[in-house]
Amino acid sequence: MNLKTFHNQTTNPLVITVTVGNGLASATTEVTHQFPLAPGEQSRLEYGSLQCCFINTISLGYTHENVHYLNTLKTTGPSELSRMLNEGNYLSIVSVEPLKFESDL
Repeated sequence: MNLKTFHNQTTNPLVITVTVGNGLASATTEVTHQFPLAPGEQSRLEYGSLQCCFINTISLGYTHENVHYLNTLKTTGPSELSRMLNEGNYLSIVSVEPLKFESDL
């Protein structure tokens, strides 16, 4: 199992959805986790198994001025986002417009 702390540093209540897979371009072993995260709140997510341990997708849902927004980012190979999602223990959502993350790497 993996453990990651998510921190909402925005002023918006967020709904975080992460998809965990085997790291390959295959949907055969994906698991989805979804949880709310209030402004300033932190939440720890325990996820994964030996066969299914990489966060492949992160989605952030929020409502602003009666409009619901959904930002989805999917990794398809090595990238800065993939490193942030999978190598660190902490992911902070700093901004939703533009979407900006910080991590402990």
